[in-house]
Amino acid sequence: MNLKKKIQKMPSEPGVYLMKDRQSRVLYIGKAKSLKHRVQSYFQASSDLPPKVNTLMSQVKKVDYLQTDSEIDALLMEARLIRDIQPKYNVNLRDDKTFPLLAVTREDFPRVFITRDRGKSNLIYYGPFTQAGDLRSALKVLQRIFKFRTCRLKISEVQSSNNRACLLYHLNQCAAPCINNINKSDYAEIIRSLHEFLTDRKTVLLKRLERKMNQVSGKQDFESAAFYRDQIISVRSINRTGKLGDFYEGSLAALSPAERLKDLQKLLHLSQPPRKIEGVDISDIKGTEAVGSLVTFVDGEPFKAGYRRYRIKFTPEGYPDDYRRLAEVVKRRYQSSTVPLKRDENDLLPDVLLIDGGMGHLNTAAQVFKLLGIKPPCLAALAKGKLHLKKKQTGLDTDLSRSERDTLYITCPAPGGVGRSSPIRGDMNSSGFKLLQYVRDEAHRFAQKYHHLLRKKRMYL
Repeated sequence: MNLKKKIQKMPSEPGVYLMKDRQSRVLYIGKAKSLKHRVQSYFQASSDLPPKVNTLMSQVKKVDYLQTDSEIDALLMEARLIRDIQPKYNVNLRDDKTFPLLAVTREDFPRVFITRDRGKSNLIYYGPFTQAGDLRSALKVLQRIFKFRTCRLKISEVQSSNNRACLLYHLNQCAAPCINNINKSDYAEIIRSLHEFLTDRKTVLLKRLERKMNQVSGKQDFESAAFYRDQIISVRSINRTGKLGDFYEGSLAALSPAERLKDLQKLLHLSQPPRKIEGVDISDIKGTEAVGSLVTFVDGEPFKAGYRRYRIKFTPEGYPDDYRRLAEVVKRRYQSSTVPLKRDENDLLPDVLLIDGGMGHLNTAAQVFKLLGIKPPCLAALAKGKLHLKKKQTGLDTDLSRSERDTLYITCPAPGGVGRSSPIRGDMNSSGFKLLQYVRDEAHRFAQKYHHLLRKKRMYL
């Protein structure tokens, strides 16, 4: 069959493609979320391709592919095939020791993390992988399924102390051995499941999980049975839940979430990187159909289950008062925090509360916390500069004067924090500042969406 006709018949599904020469020797292995579109891109006009790719394509006479259930499976299969076959044009991956690997520690409650260091005897390695961003995304998906820990805690030391579980436990993304929530044997099952998944033994994994579910169900341990049931469902449906690239937004994509949060920690003078950020915005038109929004970011990424919207109840219609409306939303969101914390993530105070506005909005939020008798998180207000108007009119966002940039006001009474009454002008190259802009803009988008929905309903009443 003609090569181009064969490519036309490739599926538009995730998988791995193998480019071969006339003797069927594998020259290059790559992964794709759409096999057909990715492979077709190599056969465009040669002038559009880099010189190295042109050299490769001059030798390609055959293209085979292996379809996978998900992008995560494609990522893992690509790493396995490159390691085993070592194609000529993947030589950089084979020789360059800076490519990322997935590592699992050898201890009672192993930690799973990404590293570029090799050869440590106390670690089990998987990989290497070609794209660090894809590996980070895959790790987050896998943690949601298997609930292994990623923290640096020494579990043997913290188990005997009165330790409090981190946010990932409350988000049902970690089994929390740090608070004795799981024993050594059951945690070993988690790591075994992860190993079977990473080594392409999903059939074996599913059979074992089903067997474990039936065993604990027979003992009427229904909580453990539900744990295994949820893993089975997640593994079977990972072709729907295992999409990569959904964790990055705009110019933030080049940096890892951890890097953004470290930069934000420095910007806000915090003692540690913030785990949870919430953003609040108010939307109305001349005081009518006023609404408030609250968005949640966990570990530097949107957490859609934590989004909330509020229809303004207590501020009169037609009376545009952002301060009163902001106070209402902040009070309604955090007044429940005066009661003991529950497992619901929305009963936990954020590390940073960001408000769309200036110093007056910041003071309004601080006053609400004072009236509620709650020690506030780090409070930040981000006021829009002339950048938004100028960018909208000209499409340019460079060579801005200080007055044209967004302005940040903060007061962080948490340990290690510092209050500021003077503004901080936006550094366009700061990933921490851009992360705050992303939170602010996401809160604005969510508020506008609700506001337009209410206006539309009113039109048809």
